Amino acid sequence: MISAALDSSFGIALAVAENDRLVVEANRPFQGRRNDENLVPWIREALANAELNLSSIVRWNVGRGPGSFTGIRVGIAFVKGVCMQTGAAYRGVPSSLALACAASNELNVGDHIAVVHDARRGQLIATHYKVCDEGMVDEQTPASVINPEN
Repeated sequence: MISAALDSSFGIALAVAENDRLVVEANRPFQGRRNDENLVPWIREALANAELNLSSIVRWNVGRGPGSFTGIRVGIAFVKGVCMQTGAAYRGVPSSLALACAASNELNVGDHIAVVHDARRGQLIATHYKVCDEGMVDEQTPASVINPEN
């Protein structure tokens, strides 16, 4: 089974796995207004490099923030549109969850992870996770806005 994860909350990150083997791992830094208009060609190229196409993917995970409101909307709309056409399943997951899971591979069960995002306007968004199993995390404190100046 081929599954994909897409996050467009700030820049774009794409991971595609076939069973337990990662076949695509690509990211692109935030490009301002051009970030969204280049999304589809960039994804198609990343998939083509792995000899895949959009219809190869049977399950999608899409980041639902926190992050750039427009970026998140574009990512979700893209995934929903692809799934309507191909019949693939999809679900939204917190963008910070993917970062916490990636970090958990370097930690031990019981360790804590803080994921911090730029909320813009001089604010940060932080979420607290705890490693509960290899590669798995539990949210301990929901995302909250932090004003670093205070």
